[in-house]
Amino acid sequence: MIISLEPRDIPAAAKAFADGFLHDPVYSHILQAEPAPYKALYDFFRAYISECKGLKLYKYGADEGYLVFYFSDEIADWTMETPLFRRLARHFILDDHYCDGYGVLDLMTVRPAYRGKGIAGEMIGFFCTECEKRNVRPLTEIFDGTHVPLYAAHGFVPAHRKTVDGVTTYVLEKYR
Repeated sequence: MIISLEPRDIPAAAKAFADGFLHDPVYSHILQAEPAPYKALYDFFRAYISECKGLKLYKYGADEGYLVFYFSDEIADWTMETPLFRRLARHFILDDHYCDGYGVLDLMTVRPAYRGKGIAGEMIGFFCTECEKRNVRPLTEIFDGTHVPLYAAHGFVPAHRKTVDGVTTYVLEKYR
């Protein structure tokens, strides 16, 4: 079951994202100079999902997985002023290719003990259903090419990619 989260749930979600993304190629690359990489990542995710207007935060079950997405017509224009975000921003490519009329599956993680049970697929399906309700194109931007097959199984295809400092970022798009 996928449920919407409240502001009080943000610390647990930030911890889940920090746990899930600590070894992601882009985050690993930009965190290598950090004296406390896990804390930097936790602080980044907590600020991001707290401050960015228009993000929708959900969890699967008790705390098996977390999902954040937004729609292009609801996301507020803003810039997160943290050193981690400034280093991360060089890897983003969505804004270079899309104007409006889309939904973005922005962050998704499944706790390791629950992986391989179809939870990620259910969360992707939930996101796509929400996009269909709004008649917008589902997109995601990922930093780990090993996740492309997961999204491909749900109808996503690589639309754009960019390599910065040896790490490739992919935009995946689902056509109707």
